[in-house]
Amino acid sequence: MVVLALAPFATAAELPPSPEGHILDEARIFASEPERLAALSQRLTEFSDRTGFRLEVACHGSLIGTTPFGQAIRLRDEWLGEEPGMVVVMEMDGGKWELGWQEVRTVLTESGDEVPVLGPAAVSPQDRIAIRNRLAELPPMRAGSMQDAETFIEVLLDELDLALSEEPDAGPRRGHVLILGLGLLAGMLLVAMLVYAAVRRADRIAGDRFVFPDVKVEPRLGAPLGGGKVNSRSFGPSAS
Repeated sequence: MVVLALAPFATAAELPPSPEGHILDEARIFASEPERLAALSQRLTEFSDRTGFRLEVACHGSLIGTTPFGQAIRLRDEWLGEEPGMVVVMEMDGGKWELGWQEVRTVLTESGDEVPVLGPAAVSPQDRIAIRNRLAELPPMRAGSMQDAETFIEVLLDELDLALSEEPDAGPRRGHVLILGLGLLAGMLLVAMLVYAAVRRADRIAGDRFVFPDVKVEPRLGAPLGGGKVNSRSFGPSAS
């Protein structure tokens, strides 16, 4: 639920009632073109009815004694109760804004970890960060600019629509499947490399040939392949 409150002055003690058209224009930025306010309110109503996520917008001129964040939290608690949604507070004189998200319920797992419980109208913590970053990329809001406020709300609606149209936890599941697939592929490649190396080694061993080296043998005693030892003795007359 997003609430945009625009008021010339708002103090910490004052809490306006929840607007019927999802936009509280206390700053009167849409006063000159009420048809644009009506069209934006109609889209917010359609979005809330379709998704079950209440988006309320509160446009203030200046905040006295509080901040956009503090006002967003107080309006969230006052307007939303336990319903899933968000309150957006815009301080139009300073061009500041803040988001008051509904709290995400968590449960404890057997290992003691806290896991968010996300219903069909809940926005995951990852998507909340992405939405905030997308809004922060918009040009700075000009003081009292109806066009900038309208653009801000339209972008926020588009981002919320995208986040709520995705299946909860689909991203983590896709990530786990991708990691598992990469692990299996790496394992198969490793096995294939080991098998290839073993086959190459076996082929190399099978192809080895052992031969005796050629030995050059000189002729001995006239025999081309003679060998052995030859000894000669002479016996003179004194030997008899």
